[in-house]
Amino acid sequence: MNPNEQTPASSDTDVPGARALTRGLDVLFAVIRAQEPPKFGELQKSLNIPKASLHRLLAALQTRQLVRYDPQVKRYSVGSGIIDFASGSLDRSNLVRSCRPELSRLSRRLGIPACLYVRDDDAVFVLDFENPDASFSSVARVWPRLSIDKSAPGRAILSSLPHSARITGNTDPEFALTKALGYSVQPGDETNNRLVAASVIGASGLPEGAICCEFSGSVEKPGYFHDCGRLISEAARRASSNTTLKGATPVIHRIPLGDIDPRATILETGRDYMGENPLWVPAESKLYWLDILAPSLNWLKPETQEMGREILPEIIGGIAHETDGNLVMVGHNGLYERESASGRLKLLIDPEATKPDNRFNTASVDKFGQLWAGTHALDNSTLQGSMFCIRPDLSFQIPLPTVGLPKNVAWSPDGGTLYFSDGFDRCIWAFDVATDGSLQDKRKFVSGDDSIGVPNGITVDSGGGVWASMLGTWSVRRFLKNGETDEMIVVPTPMPTGLAFGGDDLKTLFVTSTYLRLPPDFAQLAPHAGKLISIDLEIAGMAANKFRSK
Repeated sequence: MNPNEQTPASSDTDVPGARALTRGLDVLFAVIRAQEPPKFGELQKSLNIPKASLHRLLAALQTRQLVRYDPQVKRYSVGSGIIDFASGSLDRSNLVRSCRPELSRLSRRLGIPACLYVRDDDAVFVLDFENPDASFSSVARVWPRLSIDKSAPGRAILSSLPHSARITGNTDPEFALTKALGYSVQPGDETNNRLVAASVIGASGLPEGAICCEFSGSVEKPGYFHDCGRLISEAARRASSNTTLKGATPVIHRIPLGDIDPRATILETGRDYMGENPLWVPAESKLYWLDILAPSLNWLKPETQEMGREILPEIIGGIAHETDGNLVMVGHNGLYERESASGRLKLLIDPEATKPDNRFNTASVDKFGQLWAGTHALDNSTLQGSMFCIRPDLSFQIPLPTVGLPKNVAWSPDGGTLYFSDGFDRCIWAFDVATDGSLQDKRKFVSGDDSIGVPNGITVDSGGGVWASMLGTWSVRRFLKNGETDEMIVVPTPMPTGLAFGGDDLKTLFVTSTYLRLPPDFAQLAPHAGKLISIDLEIAGMAANKFRSK
């Protein structure tokens, strides 16, 4: 018997007049939850029931085929009646019916069992599972109950609940990361397996369960679990009653639009889950960028090839440079200042403290030293965020109260035009900037589509050309002031993300990228996805403005 799974004997909380029934259920649960079929003495010891009473209860359970006794080994196990009841219940369950094809598909593809977990108060348990080996399809298997706030399936379920409906104590960064990824990864090691799970959403919009797979903890490639996470989250999405995709998912071309441009160089800085928001700091001759879903702050000195990586305490979506030499960062819980010497983050302001399921996703500074930062939902639900303009004294205004999926902000050389890429609209908007800083004359500057890609990160060069990374099409494009394509550069990754000019002459375009949003079979097609890329250009960019800290 597993001491952690013993079923207590009847207590003072028993229903009056139902003591015999309660004791019988205690015996049945003890047999069900035992790690291996128990002997009579083990049951008697764990339940503290008199021997004669226990004999009568076991005999009654046997007559109903709820418990089976094996005289050869003198042990009790689950009877066929329990399996029949469970099978009938599962066959009538809408949740099981919608998930079973996905469980079967996952188990065959990954070669391991795929499970459907559901919640039971502060725990989750397996309601149904599929095994890739058909010979085990009819074998009863008892999976252990898991803590809801510490296990991958539990976190996947909790992260899909409204913030107010979650249990106390689950506001840590792991829940935000689960919402942003769309799945939860539970760490493992040589002795503990690793679980990856994604929630199944019902017609009410609330989670009804989680699809989960368990992997050997000895596997040393973290990226593999994220590849599998994509498969599991797609399976959960197909099984969900709510099948609406969140965000504007681009069509990802399987091959580049042409030959990889020879000016594009892959920098050996490792692979980012979600590389974003590159920032060149001239005083340090250093490029900073984020891996949003690691989360980490990365840096590179191209001249010496020195590089570094700093783990961040929460999701950070944007960075900018301060006039005093520090970095400012916007993330899940607001605007931070990072002390350059210690790396310590100091919270300055949280404009959306009342929206705990939102996060900041971009940071750019205008010529007045004001920080522009957009927000969106952690799970990429659209039209949940706003565009903020934060002044040096930390007061702020909201020029765009509702935005779809904010990606980046950039300005024309004279500061008179603001460009804003919105992933929901799949386009780049242009605004005139009035003398008082307000935005006027909103107009569509560039429209993305499945053929050219979806604009993501943007930056502007010294000639007024607008550069955009085009999600899904292995390309970066330069657009003229009238919105027409002037140049297309094919890069070695289908999902380029952020852009920044750097180098001593500002003629190097640095491009971040991601691999987490790729279909699982792209590992061979796009081995450089997630890498940092540099492109040597003849035209220079503009130095990034600094946030005028006080």
